[in-house]
Amino acid sequence: MTEWLRREGFPIRQTPPSSLTRHATLIRASMAQREWTVTQIYDTLVQQGYEGAFSGVSAYVTWLREGHEPPATADQPGLTPVREKRLGVREVSWLFTLDPDRLTPEMTRRLRLLVDRWPQGQATYALIQQLTSLLRQAPTSGSALLASWIQAALDSGMMEIQRLGRSFKKDFAAICGAIESPWSNGQTEGQVHRLKLIKRQMYGRANLDLLKCRVLLA
Repeated sequence: MTEWLRREGFPIRQTPPSSLTRHATLIRASMAQREWTVTQIYDTLVQQGYEGAFSGVSAYVTWLREGHEPPATADQPGLTPVREKRLGVREVSWLFTLDPDRLTPEMTRRLRLLVDRWPQGQATYALIQQLTSLLRQAPTSGSALLASWIQAALDSGMMEIQRLGRSFKKDFAAICGAIESPWSNGQTEGQVHRLKLIKRQMYGRANLDLLKCRVLLA
């Protein structure tokens, strides 16, 4: 109370800490158009990478319509620049192996940040994309292309990629067969999975004869 009495006037209302502060210019430009809605602004922000709720955008737009000026991020007390969400191993693996044509704008942005901040990111991404492209296309000359990729991996100077190249070289014949052959062991794997499921349903208490009957009659 004493602090308020010492003030010479009313304090200037500040924007509450918000991830929308960095989008203030875009929001105000949208509001300056002849016809605009909060829904349109929200959709535009989502395309720009905004992950917040619609209600937050609505409240921020209302605050701007009242005539308030949004301060810069660095000048706003208690507001720090938005940090990128930390990617897990699975997310990074997915970004590196996914077909570039299937990447969304947000995924492309995060992949670019990841690759640019990692000294060997560009080389690693290029090698991974070469390998996944080889596996997706399944060419008849897969053995020659795979041998070329293995040599590039061994010469990359990256320990993890070199380890992968050595493991591919060890199982070269099997991998080439999987790439070049039109056949698949998917049916076999499916039957093995079905057999294990039936066996587990009997809790290991039935003999082979009963298991055989259940497999044939199920």
